[in-house]
Amino acid sequence: MDVFSQLLYTKHEEILKQVTYVLNLVASNAWEVHPILVQMTPRFLEILHDTTLSTLVRTNSVRYFSHMSYNPAMRAELLSSNCIEPLTAVMKSGSIDWRCPTAAIAIANLVGDQKDHPALSAAAEIMDKIVDAFDATLDGDGYSRGATT
Repeated sequence: MDVFSQLLYTKHEEILKQVTYVLNLVASNAWEVHPILVQMTPRFLEILHDTTLSTLVRTNSVRYFSHMSYNPAMRAELLSSNCIEPLTAVMKSGSIDWRCPTAAIAIANLVGDQKDHPALSAAAEIMDKIVDAFDATLDGDGYSRGATT
């Protein structure tokens, strides 16, 4: 993973896009390396905050937090990175480009056991929209192309 760690700091956006994509594949399929991947959390948070990067690269960070949040053993370290606030901002954006449902899943995994956590109410709104989309599809109505979620 050392090479990947180094490549996460590249100034070349195309390389960064591909590296974050590959690391997301690893995060979603190889929990045994999560203890190594979680060490990259500060950099993924920096990428998420970096407004000079494309939305695609930045949303790869959202996906990282979601993949890693499924593993209960990683949650404390992810939470200590202060990722909830930026993930909540992504989720509240309502933008499909920003993967707001993915951010909502990460938040639910990370703070779902804290019933009064403010981020959960925003996550519930996104989940309601997802359920509405499924209902519309099952009713044969489809879901509005203009929908943001």
